[in-house]
Parts: sequence; C-alpha cells; structure tokens
Amino acid sequence: LARFDSGITPLAAESLLNSPNLLHALCRRYFRRYDKNSDGLLDLSEAMALVEDLQESLGVPQSARPSEQQVDALMARHARRGSNNEVDNSLDEECFPGWFMIALRASLTKSATRTTSRPG
Repeated sequence: LARFDSGITPLAAESLLNSPNLLHALCRRYFRRYDKNSDGLLDLSEAMALVEDLQESLGVPQSARPSEQQVDALMARHARRGSNNEVDNSLDEECFPGWFMIALRASLTKSATRTTSRPG
C-alpha cells in the first residue's frame, strides 16, 4: 500500500478496481489520511482534497475535474443516514469505499479520455 502514498497511476487504479481486498485496504488508509480533524467523518472539504489529489495523480485536466457541487451530490448518495433517515452529507468509514470506488472509476475514465484524445 505504501506505493499509493505518492498518488495513484492509471495502471494502479485499474488494479485497485479489480482487487476488492486491495481497494478496501487502501480505502481505510485514505480515509484516515484525509479525515484531517480525526472526527471519523469526511466532510466536503476533506473529500474535495482527496478528489483533487486523486485527479492530479491520474493526470485529469483541470477543466475536466468535478466542481464542489458535483462532489457534494456524489457524497449525498453515499452519505451516512441519521436516525430519521436524513442525510448529513458526510462519509463515515463504512460508506466511504462505495463513494471512493465511484470517484476512482470516474477519475480513471477522465484520465483515459485525456490519454486517448492526445494528438499523435
């Protein structure tokens, strides 16, 4: 897992998406790294930092990166539910892997699009 500390390459991302055990272990590591205030939750600013680092390491162009509103909407789909089933728009360690897998897959797709659209 240490090889992912400096970022995730497109080849490594493919490997992660094909290895549930490796992905789960990396999710634990990333969750703890980006939970800056150590409250056991990722809020929008912490999730944005992760998305920005992920997309930077995959070479996603700035113009193709998601807005804060887009990340917030994805978080809402995977966020914790309160006692009345209300969404609090933060990710706990249990719901983080589902969110991260979608973020990783989307980032990889944008990276592949960039790679294949380069002039030869």
